[in-house]
Amino acid sequence: MFTGIITDQGYIRQINKTATGAQLVIQTTRAHQTRHVGDSIAVNGICLTLTAVTDEAFTVVAMAETLQRTTLGTWQTGMQVNLEAALRADQGLDGHIVQGHVDTQQPYEQVIPKGPQSG
Repeated sequence: MFTGIITDQGYIRQINKTATGAQLVIQTTRAHQTRHVGDSIAVNGICLTLTAVTDEAFTVVAMAETLQRTTLGTWQTGMQVNLEAALRADQGLDGHIVQGHVDTQQPYEQVIPKGPQSG
C-alpha cells in the first residue's frame, strides 16, 4: 500500500529486457535508506519489488504483463522517475491509500475540458 506522496526521485540507469519482462536499475541518492531486497516501491506509481540495493541505486524486475499494461514498457534510460516507499503500519497517513497495481484497462471515450483554456 502507498499514500501517493512522492518521497524521492531517481533516474533509470539501465534497462535489461528479458523474455519474461525487464530488469531496471534506478539511480537515486537515497537508495540505501530504509530500502531492502524484497521491499515494494512505487516507481511512477507502479508497484515493483526490490531485487538489489546499493548506496546509489536499486534494481527492480517488471513482469511482461506490467510492461504491457502500464507506461513502464515505454521508459528509456536516463528518464527521471518518481519514487515512493511502501506504507508501513506505524506511519502517518498523509495523502490517500493507493495500491499501485493494475487490475484492468479502460480507454477514454471522451475528454471534456473544464475551466480556462490556454494556448
